[in-house]
Amino acid sequence: MGENENIEITRILDILMRKKFIIIAILIVCIILGCIYSYGYIIPKYKSTTSLLLIPNNNSGNKTITSTDLTLNSELIVTYSNIAKNSKVINKVINNLNLNITEEELLKQIQVNVITDTYIIEISVTDTNSQMAMNITKELANAFLEEIKQIYHLDNIGIIDEAVEQTVPYNINHAKDIIVFFVIGLVISAIYAMIIYIFDNTIKKEEEIEKYLKVKSLGSIPIYANNKNQKHAKSFITECINSVRTNILYMNSGRKAKTILITSCTPREGKSWVSSNIATSFAETNKKVLLIDCDMRKGRAGKIFKVDNTEGLSNYLYFMTGDIEKDVELAKEYVKETKVPNLHILTNGTTPPNPSELIDSDNMKELLAIFKNIYDIVIIDAPPCKLVTDSIILSTIVDSTVLVINSEVTKINDIREVKKAIRFSWWRTYRCYFK
Repeated sequence: MGENENIEITRILDILMRKKFIIIAILIVCIILGCIYSYGYIIPKYKSTTSLLLIPNNNSGNKTITSTDLTLNSELIVTYSNIAKNSKVINKVINNLNLNITEEELLKQIQVNVITDTYIIEISVTDTNSQMAMNITKELANAFLEEIKQIYHLDNIGIIDEAVEQTVPYNINHAKDIIVFFVIGLVISAIYAMIIYIFDNTIKKEEEIEKYLKVKSLGSIPIYANNKNQKHAKSFITECINSVRTNILYMNSGRKAKTILITSCTPREGKSWVSSNIATSFAETNKKVLLIDCDMRKGRAGKIFKVDNTEGLSNYLYFMTGDIEKDVELAKEYVKETKVPNLHILTNGTTPPNPSELIDSDNMKELLAIFKNIYDIVIIDAPPCKLVTDSIILSTIVDSTVLVINSEVTKINDIREVKKAIRFSWWRTYRCYFK
């Protein structure tokens, strides 16, 4: 079984566990409906049966049954079974018992069966009254025998099993009904779980990231909402951001990563907000930090820090000369200070006609190399991976990549695709450099 199949099975099991109370409620409701249906809606019906046996005609005194007798009986047994539901027989039963029903109604209550490989005819009658079912069955058998004698002038059929009153309804089985409704509840629960599985494949909890995607989680940051205890809420969010910052340092401690790319799968998942706060958190630890807004189409870092965005990254990349000393001096024209001590920002700048080409240029590699020598930490706010390829390109030239996931918004399949794209781009770049 492949990794993806294991993940899907795990997801289904998690959905069942997460929705277990709803599923239990569905099953309980179905069981209750089964009880109501079985005990309250099914009208009890009673079945009374009599058996008749076709026997050879022994008027000649010869008790030996010949093949001719057997052939005759085989032909008669089918004919006799049809006579039992003959209109004349039915009307005789209605008249003899003074029944207040029509011939068609009584016919619906009667069943005539020939037992396979025998000469036995079973006549059954169903009715809501057990006594009436027995009386009709007996009267029907007698009327049938009389009709046979009148038609064939034979006395070759007799009753072997008299009809008796049945006190237990044949059409009610409470246990069976409840089990059927329980199974219906299971089917409804399975359909409900599959609907969630198909249409709601988003990440719900931090633990699901490692479970489904085999990616290390750096932490979770709650969405801030205005409430009465704003001070406590802000303080808690700050602690969460600091925890993520610490985990980033810990994860990259072995290779002393300085350039950290922060991106997301799709727009509106909070990557710019996270990038800004992570950069601020690093700056508060007395590290010299640069935040680069690489989203040249819809960058927001300038608005977040209220910094002029007339010129920025796109302009700097365009005017870079390739001379390191000149490019370092040139950076001073575009890198701006923020109100946060130790935090500088390089906004996205003028929207260029070819953002992806600028990101994939040698100038971008040189830019990161320059800033790695100037700053302790370089945070790169990149565009969403599924929107454009800029982040995938950048992931091959930075030290570390952080993917922002919005709970109940980001889809598992999107994260898988982005993870695969980043790994494939890194592997391809690795082969290019070291082949």
